[in-house]
Amino acid sequence: MDCSTSEAELDHYPDCRSAWKANDFVLRLLPNSMVEPRARWQEALGFTPECDAVGTCTTSIFHDRVISMAEGANATLAVLLGRAMAHEIGHLLLGANSHSRTGIMRASWSGESSNGGISFP
Repeated sequence: MDCSTSEAELDHYPDCRSAWKANDFVLRLLPNSMVEPRARWQEALGFTPECDAVGTCTTSIFHDRVISMAEGANATLAVLLGRAMAHEIGHLLLGANSHSRTGIMRASWSGESSNGGISFP
Protein backbone atom coordinates (compact mmCIF):
# COMPACT_ATOMS: atom_id res chain seq x y z
CA MET A 1 0.00 0.00 0.00
CA ASP A 2 1.12 3.55 -0.62
CA CYS A 3 1.55 5.44 2.66
CA SER A 4 2.55 8.98 3.46
CA THR A 5 6.02 9.62 4.86
CA SER A 6 4.54 12.41 7.00
CA GLU A 7 2.92 11.61 10.34
CA ALA A 8 0.60 14.60 9.85
CA GLU A 9 -0.78 13.16 6.59
CA LEU A 10 -1.39 9.62 7.84
CA ASP A 11 -5.06 10.40 8.60
CA HIS A 12 -5.58 10.54 4.81
CA TYR A 13 -4.28 6.95 4.52
CA PRO A 14 -6.43 4.86 6.93
CA ASP A 15 -5.05 1.52 5.72
CA CYS A 16 -1.57 2.62 6.78
CA ARG A 17 -2.71 2.79 10.39
CA SER A 18 -3.94 -0.81 10.42
CA ALA A 19 -2.79 -2.91 13.33
CA TRP A 20 -0.06 -5.30 12.25
CA LYS A 21 -0.31 -8.69 13.87
CA ALA A 22 2.39 -10.86 15.39
CA ASN A 23 4.42 -12.68 12.75
CA ASP A 24 3.47 -10.16 10.02
CA PHE A 25 6.25 -9.13 7.66
CA VAL A 26 6.40 -5.54 6.43
CA LEU A 27 8.59 -4.37 3.54
CA ARG A 28 8.88 -0.59 3.25
CA LEU A 29 10.29 1.41 0.33
CA LEU A 30 11.75 4.56 1.85
CA PRO A 31 12.97 7.78 0.20
CA ASN A 32 16.30 9.31 1.29
CA SER A 33 14.40 11.77 3.49
CA MET A 34 13.42 8.85 5.76
CA VAL A 35 16.95 7.44 6.13
CA GLU A 36 19.01 8.46 9.14
CA PRO A 37 22.07 10.18 7.58
CA ARG A 38 24.55 8.94 10.20
CA ALA A 39 23.23 5.38 10.15
CA ARG A 40 25.80 2.59 10.18
CA TRP A 41 24.20 1.13 7.05
CA GLN A 42 24.77 4.40 5.13
CA GLU A 43 25.85 2.68 1.90
CA ALA A 44 23.34 -0.18 2.11
CA LEU A 45 20.36 -0.56 -0.20
CA GLY A 46 18.22 -1.70 2.72
CA PHE A 47 18.11 -2.62 6.37
CA THR A 48 16.44 -5.37 8.38
CA PRO A 49 16.72 -5.22 12.18
CA GLU A 50 16.77 -8.42 14.19
CA CYS A 51 13.25 -9.81 14.47
CA ASP A 52 12.18 -11.72 17.56
CA ALA A 53 9.15 -13.28 15.77
CA VAL A 54 6.86 -12.08 18.55
CA GLY A 55 5.80 -8.84 16.90
CA THR A 56 5.76 -7.40 13.42
CA CYS A 57 9.03 -7.85 11.50
CA THR A 58 9.94 -4.91 9.29
CA THR A 59 12.49 -4.48 6.54
CA SER A 60 13.27 -1.31 4.63
CA ILE A 61 14.58 -0.70 1.11
CA PHE A 62 16.19 2.68 0.46
CA HIS A 63 14.60 3.40 -2.90
CA ASP A 64 16.79 6.40 -3.84
CA ARG A 65 19.94 4.35 -3.26
CA VAL A 66 18.61 1.56 -5.48
CA ILE A 67 17.91 4.13 -8.21
CA SER A 68 21.45 5.54 -7.88
CA MET A 69 23.07 2.11 -8.11
CA ALA A 70 20.89 1.11 -11.06
CA GLU A 71 22.00 4.18 -13.05
CA GLY A 72 25.54 2.85 -13.38
CA ALA A 73 24.89 -0.86 -13.09
CA ASN A 74 24.44 -3.78 -15.43
CA ALA A 75 20.86 -4.37 -14.23
CA THR A 76 17.63 -2.44 -14.69
CA LEU A 77 15.99 -0.59 -11.81
CA ALA A 78 13.24 -3.22 -11.60
CA VAL A 79 15.75 -6.08 -11.45
CA LEU A 80 17.94 -4.38 -8.86
CA LEU A 81 14.92 -3.41 -6.73
CA GLY A 82 13.69 -7.00 -6.84
CA ARG A 83 17.11 -8.30 -5.81
CA ALA A 84 17.36 -5.80 -2.95
CA MET A 85 13.90 -6.85 -1.78
CA ALA A 86 14.82 -10.54 -2.01
CA HIS A 87 17.99 -9.86 0.01
CA GLU A 88 16.13 -8.06 2.80
CA ILE A 89 13.31 -10.63 2.85
CA GLY A 90 16.09 -13.20 3.22
CA HIS A 91 17.12 -11.40 6.41
CA LEU A 92 13.53 -11.55 7.68
CA LEU A 93 13.53 -15.30 7.17
CA LEU A 94 17.17 -16.15 7.98
CA GLY A 95 18.13 -13.49 10.53
CA ALA A 96 20.10 -10.25 10.50
CA ASN A 97 23.53 -11.93 10.34
CA SER A 98 22.84 -14.21 7.40
CA HIS A 99 25.19 -12.84 4.74
CA SER A 100 26.99 -15.20 2.40
CA ARG A 101 30.18 -14.83 0.36
CA THR A 102 28.30 -14.96 -2.96
CA GLY A 103 24.81 -14.69 -4.38
CA ILE A 104 21.80 -12.68 -3.34
CA MET A 105 22.73 -12.73 0.37
CA ARG A 106 26.25 -11.30 0.04
CA ALA A 107 26.82 -8.18 2.14
CA SER A 108 28.21 -5.82 -0.50
CA TRP A 109 27.07 -5.29 -4.06
CA SER A 110 28.59 -3.23 -6.82
CA GLY A 111 27.53 -2.47 -10.36
CA GLU A 112 30.51 -4.35 -11.76
CA SER A 113 29.75 -7.95 -12.65
CA SER A 114 33.51 -8.74 -12.68
CA ASN A 115 33.61 -7.83 -8.98
CA GLY A 116 30.73 -10.04 -7.89
CA GLY A 117 28.41 -7.25 -9.06
CA ILE A 118 24.66 -7.29 -9.10
CA SER A 119 24.38 -9.62 -12.04
CA PHE A 120 23.66 -13.15 -10.82
CA PRO A 121 24.01 -16.26 -12.95
